[in-house]
Amino acid sequence: TSSWAGMYSVDHEGDTYYFLGDFHQGDYKLRETYAIVGPSKEKVMALVAFLKAEEVGAKRALAPKYIFTPRGGKTIRPSYDWNKVILPEETRKLLQQNFSTFFKGPEAFNKAGVAYRRGILLAGAPGCGKTSIIKAVMSQYKEIPFYVFEKSFDDVYVEDLRALYKEASKLQPAVVVIEDIDRLVDSNFPLADLLNVLDGLGSSSGVMTIATANNEKDIDPALVERPSRFDLVVRIPLPDKDHRKIYIEERAASLDIKLSEEQVEKMLKATEAYTMACMQEVFVGAVLTAFSEEAQVAYAHLLVSIKNMDNSLKVARKQDTKKKSTGFAALEN
Repeated sequence: TSSWAGMYSVDHEGDTYYFLGDFHQGDYKLRETYAIVGPSKEKVMALVAFLKAEEVGAKRALAPKYIFTPRGGKTIRPSYDWNKVILPEETRKLLQQNFSTFFKGPEAFNKAGVAYRRGILLAGAPGCGKTSIIKAVMSQYKEIPFYVFEKSFDDVYVEDLRALYKEASKLQPAVVVIEDIDRLVDSNFPLADLLNVLDGLGSSSGVMTIATANNEKDIDPALVERPSRFDLVVRIPLPDKDHRKIYIEERAASLDIKLSEEQVEKMLKATEAYTMACMQEVFVGAVLTAFSEEAQVAYAHLLVSIKNMDNSLKVARKQDTKKKSTGFAALEN
């Protein structure tokens, strides 16, 4: 169905142009289209090119401060230091090398004889640091436009993702982030349509895709086994003992908590299966408990917090056993 959206005029370089608007309800969303009336076809096309260039310039000017979301949305670009990202050193180097090479432009890709685009899938347990990696890249490369797509946005469709790629390609090099791709496919997101978007030729030129997944085993093989979709699958492991020890000692020192070597060892043993998000919550919980008691944070508060975290993890694991596989993602019953 269509409805009249009105008319307005624009003066450009001594000529007047008329925009005739129309709203159209399509299969996916409400679209607004315009017919442009001007002195000649050549001048109308020149005006369109000028407006597109202005739009690209405006987006580039906003990129250092904002990240972009579907349907013209934007949010403040996060500030995050790579030093806060807990990763094996070889994984950190691999990721930073890929980001640096891509953002320098198409020269290396032309030399390799491949299209100027890249796909990186970050896989790992919730809280292992996937989002922290993305925040660190956003913070390091402020001049690079980032577009974020996730299921938490209301009523998002394949067309919205396709539109993000099209816009990102105009600002290349640019990045499209797809959060929780292993839980994305549903009636609004048929797998075949998602694959078509990722395979898009012109629409994804100059665009790096960074997707996250809790477990790449839950993803349909068609998505991860074709290199042109995701060239690099990076598994983000749980923090090892050395990383957890550094974190415990640094956080304890910042909170003026005196820990003996024996106490640190006990905490290390108790947190073997913890992600960095869990480690952080141990200290947050301890601080909150101590505050409620009007006491100084102590080792005893950390032990209570670890016990609470263990109980929370048991509940989460029980919920996971109630999930079923759909061939692409594990969705709630």
